[in-house]
Amino acid sequence: MKSGLFFAGLVALPVLTLCRYTVRDIGFVSLVEAEWVLEATGPLEDQAELRALEALLLDANVTARVQPTSDLAVRWDLVSTDGRRLGLGQSTSAREDLGAARDRCLSEVLDSPLRALLSDTMQDVFATVLLVAGTDQGRVAAAREEIDSSIDLLRQIEPQLPRPLAGDVAVEVLGANERDTERVVLWSLGLHDLDPADSAVVLIYGRMKRAGAPLIGERLITAEILSSLALIGESCECDTDRDWAAEPRLPHRFDAEQHNLAAMTLGFDPASPYVLAEVTRILARGKAERTGTRRIADLGTVLYGYREGEVAGINSLPVPSEAKEGALVISSTSGGEGDWGFDDEQEVPDTREQEPSLSLFIFILLAFFAVCGVVAAVILILGRKS
Repeated sequence: MKSGLFFAGLVALPVLTLCRYTVRDIGFVSLVEAEWVLEATGPLEDQAELRALEALLLDANVTARVQPTSDLAVRWDLVSTDGRRLGLGQSTSAREDLGAARDRCLSEVLDSPLRALLSDTMQDVFATVLLVAGTDQGRVAAAREEIDSSIDLLRQIEPQLPRPLAGDVAVEVLGANERDTERVVLWSLGLHDLDPADSAVVLIYGRMKRAGAPLIGERLITAEILSSLALIGESCECDTDRDWAAEPRLPHRFDAEQHNLAAMTLGFDPASPYVLAEVTRILARGKAERTGTRRIADLGTVLYGYREGEVAGINSLPVPSEAKEGALVISSTSGGEGDWGFDDEQEVPDTREQEPSLSLFIFILLAFFAVCGVVAAVILILGRKS
């Protein structure tokens, strides 16, 4: 009896271990809650100030650090994991002013109109395309055309994605006159020094997680936007580099009500120890399998493999010369030039000659599982009789 159950378990194991998450799903799973540091420096009682800050940051992906000094004023900074700093202003050392200064800094770090909007819609949309508009209206209009084109093409390949899109692709425009209001958001996205005339596009999904580097100038094209959108819809165990997992979230609040709503929408608890362990395993395995490489998926996996024929209407950058003779690839540099870009000028590889061998493989696989099922059933029956 026990041997029969064991064998039946082995038969079911391949099905049970299939990944049930997409990249978007994992965007709600936070393996590291503290992605930013709010640092207070000045004439402070370090333990008392630290306790006060930690109490106010309980539902945020920001932690606190206090550095007592002999300075006459308190200085507040938002610090990234790579050491970048954003000054948040300062207060006098008078005790009556400290609480107001602390509240003002916390509000700037965690609250803004854009983040309030993203917080309200994160469970309902597949992803948000954020257009940071510049003063050059011609560039803004061109960027909007590229965004609309990429969304239309994504809908064309949706039937071949691992799952249907979890909601619509939202488009939000941050006007040129709103940049000061969203200073922390732009800084955390790496757009603090964006030229006032330029526009940029950033893809955001899950718990305000960034998908790739901001797209500016020559990279603000349909191909780049579509590539990132397709990746967000990919299976978490697809043949891709895991660069997307390391992209930061915007500094934000995520309270118990939002957590419960996300769990209901996703169908799993993103903070469950089981889910955290499973996602850790997935990401660790992907990293181990791709040590020393910066390639993510071949083009057929990310886009063209989803449908027969070509997807028209895409403009892109040239594929590196070393890739032209082999499979079309997407080159990832974790936010560098060419990140997730692909070339539509190459012909789509003809896979029709491979169809017989693929069909034979599927037939053999199904036959194997059928035989295993019969054997398991026989063992179970014999076990019961004995």
